[in-house]
Amino acid sequence: MVCMGRGKPTVILNAGAADWGVVWGRVQGGIAQKTQVCTWDRAGFGFSTASSARQSVDETTRDLERALQANRMKGPFVLVGHSIGAYETMIFSDRHKSAVVGIVFVDPSIPNQSARLAHVAPGATRTSNSSLASFVSQRRACADMLDRRPMNAPACTQYGGEVPPSVSSALARLDRNANRMRTTASLLDNIATDARIVINGERQYGSTPLIVLSASNSFVAPEGASATMRMEVHQEQDELAKGHIELASLSLRGERRIIGDAGHYLQLEHPDIVAAAVMEVVDQAREQPKR
Repeated sequence: MVCMGRGKPTVILNAGAADWGVVWGRVQGGIAQKTQVCTWDRAGFGFSTASSARQSVDETTRDLERALQANRMKGPFVLVGHSIGAYETMIFSDRHKSAVVGIVFVDPSIPNQSARLAHVAPGATRTSNSSLASFVSQRRACADMLDRRPMNAPACTQYGGEVPPSVSSALARLDRNANRMRTTASLLDNIATDARIVINGERQYGSTPLIVLSASNSFVAPEGASATMRMEVHQEQDELAKGHIELASLSLRGERRIIGDAGHYLQLEHPDIVAAAVMEVVDQAREQPKR
């Protein structure tokens, strides 16, 4: 965990599937001016060690609980979840309703997303699933190579973009660990299962402040895509929008906001909007009577 700032409630930032704490780099500092804000890395990602446990969302949520306990953090919390980071956000909030005083979903994945998208856009879903399966296979193949030639095998994960060169070099050294590769592969291999695990028809968050930030272009058709593929991508976007409306309805104070001309990584493209939404929920949480 990496924490900045002081004050209550504590904001917990949950990254997406193949991401780690650094993805919140443009957001965390601003929020820290108002309250304490922490990122955490799932097992096998960032600077977190590997795990022998199957990486379902139940397990990653338990890891989040363990990390908070180890740091003696009891809340209150405002949870922020990007993409499938919304899954840990939902399950933690289900389990710890009295501790969670605010929620922000950043272009979140939705319960049963894999099945819902496959229903409305079967061709686009098959293409996405094939790409993901190939990525998972590459990680496992790299893990096998590291087992055989640990010193000579190349690092399997390339961190770029926002990561400073010194940090990227340190991560490359960590990624010569085969167990880390298998841990991350396990998480990515269970995305469809996690989408089912997170289904909860009884989920309600009362009057907890809740904001859903929806990107206008969460899904983008590849260059040269057929008319059928472009239509399916549009249908995927519509289905995700329905799911975001459903998430906003989980709270009497829920609100959905569409961010125009924006892709899936809102925290990188529009960090000011994301930080402002989080701080707005923090303010609303502070105004609420103690539970």
